[in-house]
Amino acid sequence: MLLITDFIFTLQVRPIFNLLNHGAKFFMESGKFSVDEIMIPYYGRHSTKQFIYGKPIRFGYKVWALCASDGSGMYFEPYCGADTNITDAGLGQGPNIVLDLCEKANLPPGSEVFFDNLFTSFPLLDQLSEKQIAGTGTVRQNRLARVPIISKKDLEKKNRGDMEVLFREDQVLVGWKDNKGVYMASNKFTAESSTTCSRYSRKDRKKIQVPIPEMFKRYNIGMGGVDLLDAMVAVYRARYRIRKWWFPIYAWSLSVCTVNAWRLRMQVTGVKEPFLDFLRELCVAMMAEHGSPPVRRNTHPADPAE
Repeated sequence: MLLITDFIFTLQVRPIFNLLNHGAKFFMESGKFSVDEIMIPYYGRHSTKQFIYGKPIRFGYKVWALCASDGSGMYFEPYCGADTNITDAGLGQGPNIVLDLCEKANLPPGSEVFFDNLFTSFPLLDQLSEKQIAGTGTVRQNRLARVPIISKKDLEKKNRGDMEVLFREDQVLVGWKDNKGVYMASNKFTAESSTTCSRYSRKDRKKIQVPIPEMFKRYNIGMGGVDLLDAMVAVYRARYRIRKWWFPIYAWSLSVCTVNAWRLRMQVTGVKEPFLDFLRELCVAMMAEHGSPPVRRNTHPADPAE
């Protein structure tokens, strides 16, 4: 028997997400994907509304998203608390979300998935290795209690660019000193530091080159697709003044479809174009196809006697 929250979402919101997720097959060629959360702004009352401190949008509906590295939306799942439609793999909420989104989006073997420390765990990397999917993500310090690696306190005492590496089967864990100590794990990339990154040095009062592990470089390239999609939606967000709780989700889905259509046309034609120009062209085409001209009424009819 469905709970009330799940029933309402299934009846009024689930068709919207089914249509969004249907278009995932058009963006498989990138091979690089990221998993993160999206907030849909909503300030009314609803049992699934969330508050996340420090986010650009603090009040609204939370959506788990899988996006390509260029910001194309691949798969979306709304957060409904205990009723969230996520398969429980016994790894915790974060890893379960990554595995479920990869499974539902049918990511092919050889794909690369990037995620932040909310989702990363070593059992997750084991599961991704069995599916022949590369996983890379930052790791929280409280999940390293049994791992014999340098503590974050000692790591931050080292010079910028220093690192410590641990190996376990196909997994690599790296502790790297940037501005602060950062931990990252991967089942594909190594800790080789053949390149450098530019950082500002207060001591030298200029930018210096700091060695960066290959894993961190790849993470910076592949991660951020969800944030990029969210940023493009926010640029020309559809405005609405309707009190129905589901309408913000509907308006958000239109914006996501617009961004996906814009990126798909650039992918097919190979020609870059401003998003605003595409949005204007889309609005004109939709009005020409589905719109109707306004009916002008003569407010001052002629006097029949004249």
